[in-house]
Amino acid sequence: MNYDAPANVKTAASPREVPGRPRLGLEETLATAGHRRGALAVCAVLALVAAAAMTFAVVPGPRVAPFVPICATVWSIANLLTAFLLLAQFYVKGTKSFAIVAVAYGLSALFTWPYLAYFPGLFGSAPSPLADQQISPWLWMIWHLSFPILIFVAALQVNRLGTIVSKRKVSGAMVGIIAGTVLVAAAVSALVIALRFSLPHLVLSGNFQPLFTSRLIPTAIGLNLLTCLVLLRSRPLNAISLWLAVALFSESVDLLLSSTGVARYSYSWDIGKLVTVTTASIVLVMMLCDIVGLYGRLASIARTDPLTSLPNRRAFEENFEFVLNNARRLHGSMGLLVIDIDFFKSYNDAHGHLAGDECLRRVSRELSASAGRPLDLVARYGGEEFVVALPDTSLRGVLEVAERIRARIEALRFTASKRENRGITVSIGVSYVRDALGTNDLVLFETADHALYDAKEQGRNQVRLGDDLAVPLSSIA
Repeated sequence: MNYDAPANVKTAASPREVPGRPRLGLEETLATAGHRRGALAVCAVLALVAAAAMTFAVVPGPRVAPFVPICATVWSIANLLTAFLLLAQFYVKGTKSFAIVAVAYGLSALFTWPYLAYFPGLFGSAPSPLADQQISPWLWMIWHLSFPILIFVAALQVNRLGTIVSKRKVSGAMVGIIAGTVLVAAAVSALVIALRFSLPHLVLSGNFQPLFTSRLIPTAIGLNLLTCLVLLRSRPLNAISLWLAVALFSESVDLLLSSTGVARYSYSWDIGKLVTVTTASIVLVMMLCDIVGLYGRLASIARTDPLTSLPNRRAFEENFEFVLNNARRLHGSMGLLVIDIDFFKSYNDAHGHLAGDECLRRVSRELSASAGRPLDLVARYGGEEFVVALPDTSLRGVLEVAERIRARIEALRFTASKRENRGITVSIGVSYVRDALGTNDLVLFETADHALYDAKEQGRNQVRLGDDLAVPLSSIA
């Protein structure tokens, strides 16, 4: 696009999208079509894995000694990281449901350690006593029951639980949650260990018993699927609810594989351990991806003026340095407009801040429409002041753009009150160099500022070129 040919100038550009309220909480992240497709794909893969594994349910697999501790370490760390990130959300937002889900993940991680400690044959070659063999499966069963129950409670009570507003109360609750989770995990583990001689047998000589496969596991599967449905029925469906539902489906697959295998180290049992890793990692991966996206959103917020959606001063200065360096390298020209709304303070005081805000937004749209080439820069520089950078443009083109901006804004009409339909004007200072190699941003801004001052001194509502040159467009070759 060439500003020397006015007919080619885009004069009806769509206004930039106004950024919404900054989203910092996971409960504000709605499940998009991409989220839904991803969740469906993960569930489909898990279903296929389960179907393939169940065909080898009774086939003994290789007995690899490090397999269980490696998998358990991975899922324990993943659960702890997920619990930490959920607690961080609770600390930031005070949403109590996040605290409950964090406890669910924390207990899953903490139950893993005594589960490993009493896993038969893992830390010694001598056969474990029959009573000791029941500790690991009971702990495994307890955490697979407590996980969906806690998430079910959080899902049903999400609106009733509300949030904690006071940061002091949130900090105190954080300490209580962490200490309480550790104490509950320790107490339950100690109780299972103490009652191991009287607990019903879930495993005999490595073989799963009917109580385990026919009663407890179907109960746990039912709880997981019920909680999954409750999460998916929430409206609006947010991303964390969707991926928690996927984690519960993954846990159901893990439980199903354990019920179809008749003994440890069968192929279905081995694959079940890998599915447990998946269960622990699904929400963690989603939250890490959200954190990466949050960094991008924060960067955008830091460089965007929230009222006009134009780049702010910081963004303009960063981008202007790049554009100016490019012009220096190519020995290209550079034009800079500094624009100030005339008597804006009086307008704002007379008609109120809402009218002033609407004025700024409409002016910003006119600026965007008047300077729409890829390398053109438009920004709100502060208050009622705007800047426009026009690289690779002739002096005539720069002045035509400046005059077009002035005329379009003068033509605007604002309903400032019920009986008044008034307009506003702008003063514009222009600086220009034919070869940017010998200049810098400070010189350009200083020249444009002086020209803006001259425009105001000479009566406002006009364009002035730097170095006290008048602007008669007819005299510009």
